[in-house]
Amino acid sequence: MTLNEQSPPAATRTRELGFWNIATAHRERPAVIDADGTVTTFGALLERSRRVAGALRSLGVEHGDHVAVMLPNHRSFFEVMLGALESGLIVVPVNAHLAADEVAHVLADSDAKAFISHEALGPVAAAAATGGRGHLFAVGRVGGFRPYQDLLAGHGAAPRPRRAGATMMYTSGTTGKPKGVRRRLASADPDELYGLTAEVTCRGFGVPVGPHTHLVCGPLYHAGPFVGAFNSLHVGGTVVLMDKWTPERCLELIAEHRVESTQMVPTMFHRLLSLPAGLREAADVSSVKSVFHTGAPCPVTVKQRMMDWWGPVVYETLAGTAGHGRKGHPRGYGADLGR
Repeated sequence: MTLNEQSPPAATRTRELGFWNIATAHRERPAVIDADGTVTTFGALLERSRRVAGALRSLGVEHGDHVAVMLPNHRSFFEVMLGALESGLIVVPVNAHLAADEVAHVLADSDAKAFISHEALGPVAAAAATGGRGHLFAVGRVGGFRPYQDLLAGHGAAPRPRRAGATMMYTSGTTGKPKGVRRRLASADPDELYGLTAEVTCRGFGVPVGPHTHLVCGPLYHAGPFVGAFNSLHVGGTVVLMDKWTPERCLELIAEHRVESTQMVPTMFHRLLSLPAGLREAADVSSVKSVFHTGAPCPVTVKQRMMDWWGPVVYETLAGTAGHGRKGHPRGYGADLGR
């Protein structure tokens, strides 16, 4: 299944903003395509996210509380995140490559009332959670964790009142232990806050506002991939997930789903440009309108070669995790723009 088979023609596209508005109006539109090809529609994602949120509320996780998430690139990441962002919770995305003691530090430092992980990360998750803090849930089987299905068994009603939540990412800890960068909770409707932020950011990056496909090349616990994916959902796009990036598979997915936007790091540019000339020439990247990159300096020659191949679609982003925590800054999760 590709987005091209489901999208309305351009003339009929709407300018609805905010995931929840879009999911109510376009329940059958594909929202997330997992790495194994599983398609989750906007309507299904809305229902599952509200079930997660309802279950957390029934466990006593309240407005302003923290929920830690250590998950691979999987639809469950969006289910938890969207449920939290609609009900005034603060989500802590945990780097899946941390050691158990580092994860334990994040759980304790954030005072997470719930920790949701995945069996693919089971050994680290189980070792990190030995202190017994909060409610533990896992997609698949992890010792000491309740099944994630228990969260999905909750009721799917919209929270009352609907309150915008937030994310709290942790710094890399280069000058000590990682530090959580907490932003003030905004007194705003979630659709208005995230929808308007996404529209402004997408327009700045040349990402279509409305139905489009966005390819997630990096782990969602990093700010760059997360921002790209969630902005796309909030303007009505479909997110295609990769669980392991290779240049060959990246090109295959771009052609298969007619991908229009993605986020990369310069190393990915290097690997794409290192492919055999014949493979690069045969690749269909004509659908791409925006590739925004960050994470490391990108040599001008590399950027020029990418634009010679893909066209003038390469955008450079300048941002930092700590900058997301500026006091009184309610703009959501956009980044400063450069090109």
